[in-house]
Amino acid sequence: MNNSEQLVAHWLTNQRCHWVYIDQSPHFPADGVKRIEGRPQIHRPDFIALVDGLGSVAIDVKCYSFRSRKGLAFYDVPTQDSDPEADTDFGVLDMDYVKLSWSEIEGLLRFQRASNIPTWICILDRAKAEASAAFFYRADHIFDSFSWLFSPIPPSVAKPQARYFRDWPYLELAPDADVSNQNDLFDFVIEEETLAQHWSLMDWRCYVAPAVVNLSSGTSLFDLADIVPVVKNTERLPSDGQMNFATWIASTLKIELPALRTKSSFGHFIAQHVAAFRAVRAKAV
Repeated sequence: MNNSEQLVAHWLTNQRCHWVYIDQSPHFPADGVKRIEGRPQIHRPDFIALVDGLGSVAIDVKCYSFRSRKGLAFYDVPTQDSDPEADTDFGVLDMDYVKLSWSEIEGLLRFQRASNIPTWICILDRAKAEASAAFFYRADHIFDSFSWLFSPIPPSVAKPQARYFRDWPYLELAPDADVSNQNDLFDFVIEEETLAQHWSLMDWRCYVAPAVVNLSSGTSLFDLADIVPVVKNTERLPSDGQMNFATWIASTLKIELPALRTKSSFGHFIAQHVAAFRAVRAKAV
């Protein structure tokens, strides 16, 4: 059991929760889930936790070195009377992400379907593991958000494309020598929803809201029950900040707001016109 798994084990024990650890060593007896011929492989989780009143929960622990790229976010959106030089209407921030394996997501989903046990991925930042902040994701929520992009399609059908931010690469399954020898890794953004709602994401279908749990502050498995399910892009309305800022841009440039009232369309609108908006504001000062 590695350090991250021990952290989760202590968290479960402190809840007075019964749990079983599944050894991940190669050729260990539990490895039989991978060696049944003629059947798709199941990815075994690290823990099976048994909770009174909740039932069984499976947890697969992942400890990664979080990476980051720049992305556009909107925050402290000003009113029309505020100082345009304060530069508080938007900002370029570092967005954390990790590399996940698509075959492992599929394998965990098969485990969930075969066992009928809700299966969670617990992601820890290797550089901040001592902070005990864990990001929990249901395996089926991740699968639902990316299956339209990564599932096999007929050769005659155009391959779908998506990316998180305008300057980020398109999402694809590819190897990464710094992570492992797996060839089906993809970028997976890590951020709680209260902050992610300010992002200018290109495609909200690829964002999965986590349950963020502090493993050392008296939290429990019951906190996972409140996780926000995946919300389709068409159901997401622009945030108040996006709406106000986009309205200001449209008024200044004398152009129409997007007809589609979604977070994605308003994000595209702001990214497309913000440079012209700033130029007009600068001349007015």
